Amino acid sequence: MAPKPPQPAARVAGRKQDVWTIVNEGAAASPKQPIVNMGQGFFGYNPPNFIIDAAKQALDKVECNQYSPTRGRPRLKKALADAYSPLWGRKLNPDTEITITTGANEGLGRNTPMDE
Repeated sequence: MAPKPPQPAARVAGRKQDVWTIVNEGAAASPKQPIVNMGQGFFGYNPPNFIIDAAKQALDKVECNQYSPTRGRPRLKKALADAYSPLWGRKLNPDTEITITTGANEGLGRNTPMDE
């Protein structure tokens, strides 16, 4: 008897299909023209060579081969605060006013009505 394919956990088994699966299946089945998914980084081309070379060099650095802190590296938060403070006309606090996320979906998930 063949083994059963993996099943979802009981807590999610009754949920409907997720939006990304629907979009990806729709894009694959598009009869007229390809649908460009700009939400998940599905590129149809390679990045420029200078980016590929920089990525190869980064792989040789131990500090680049690990997860970053989930709330962002302090140096990045400070750089963003310094860059955006002039645009806001005041000094931004990198610890309380700069939020780093692991993507747009996480960022949107943290927002509430009237957030900027």
